[in-house]
Order: sequence, then C-alpha cells, then structure tokens
Amino acid sequence: MTDTRKWSAVLDTMPPEAPRLRVEGQVYAPSPGYTARLVPIETPDGPSEVLELALVLAPPQHPDTQVLTWIDVTQRFERARDAPLLHTVIIREGDATLASIPVEVVA
Repeated sequence: MTDTRKWSAVLDTMPPEAPRLRVEGQVYAPSPGYTARLVPIETPDGPSEVLELALVLAPPQHPDTQVLTWIDVTQRFERARDAPLLHTVIIREGDATLASIPVEVVA
C-alpha cells in the first residue's frame, strides 16, 4: 500500500460557475519522475454524498534514480448543480482505503 499524507478536499459552490471540487495530497513515490492522478470510481450502490477516487501512479517514461520522494497530487472535478452535497472523499488503491477526507464546502 502506498503511503500518502496531507489530504484535503474543498468543494467551491460559489456561483456563477458550476460547483468545483479540488482534492489535494501527497504520495510517496519510488522516484521524483512518477506522476499521480485521481480517477473516480463508479459506486452505484454507494451513498451519493461520498465520492470514491482511485489513486493511479504512473512511472517515469525514462528510468530515473531511485530516490523515495513525496510528490504532489491535485485533481479538480466539476459537479452538477443538482448533485448531492459531498461530505466525504475516499482515496483508494485497489481494495485498500488510503484516506477518508471530510469535504470543506465554500459557499
């Protein structure tokens, strides 16, 4: 399981734009050349106030010196105006839960 830290989730609901969710954190990677992104997981049976995201790590295109390092991950998601208000974002890696983040709502 990948080590992660410093997660935050902020839902900006201020008009005139559609609601925007920003999820940020850090991931411990084998080298600085890795990239990380968050991908929504379809959970039809899950509560609509919870968003589950899969952490996807991609190795560098060219071999790099193996130096364990913290890399930043930031992902933005637009939400429909009529979507239920989020209260939790869950970060997963496979079946493991890496983080459960309370959502801060900015109105």
